[in-house]
Amino acid sequence: MLNQTTASGTTGNVFYAQKFGIAGFSVYGSANNQKAYDPDNDGFSNMPDAQTFSLNPKMYFYFNDNTELSLGLNTTIDDRTGGDMEVVNGKPSADHIFTEENQSERYASQLNFRNTKEKRTISFKNSISYFDRQLSIPDYHFNGNQVSSFTEASYILHDSEKTEWQFGLNHYMEKFTENNIDSNLARDYTHHTTGGFIQNTSNIIERLVLEAGLRTDYNSDYGVFFLPRFSLLFKANDQLSSR
Repeated sequence: MLNQTTASGTTGNVFYAQKFGIAGFSVYGSANNQKAYDPDNDGFSNMPDAQTFSLNPKMYFYFNDNTELSLGLNTTIDDRTGGDMEVVNGKPSADHIFTEENQSERYASQLNFRNTKEKRTISFKNSISYFDRQLSIPDYHFNGNQVSSFTEASYILHDSEKTEWQFGLNHYMEKFTENNIDSNLARDYTHHTTGGFIQNTSNIIERLVLEAGLRTDYNSDYGVFFLPRFSLLFKANDQLSSR
């Protein structure tokens, strides 16, 4: 798909998918070029000069009717400059100095494994992302990056037609690093959170469902949190329910 706007923006997108036996893949790509746009002629850009590129490939594996695995990578690179139109167009002067420049890169992996049998499902998920951003305006510059991850393993047991159990463990990590700044002012941090959960869903009667569970999280900076959960779902009919 190719799109052109009257605001001097051009976008191109492409998607392709194919399956080969037990394996397959898909890929999505997008590129955008936007010229600085000042429709009200006040000398400042309503839309910045920007170039954005995205690429998202993904692989799929279907080992059998019960087991599948997917692996993917999301990539986005963005560079944009807005502000005084004279500065954006490369003609700064004593009366035309303000501009804002944003440059960012984001990369994120995706992993999803699932195995299903008659009465149980095992799943594993993981994502790792990296985000880097630089921001520049007159008299201020920001340069920092963030690494974060999420991992979860779960086990779902269909004990009977009326009862389902869920058990799981997960881990969150987030790390921020600020660059090119006085060490006394750096806003760096690292957080780790490890958690476990259990939940039961039971159909007490045909139209009444009980959901009860407990989640416990441990954060490296703030300690332990207990999160109990209890709810009743009443289905009056196919169109109305209340919890």
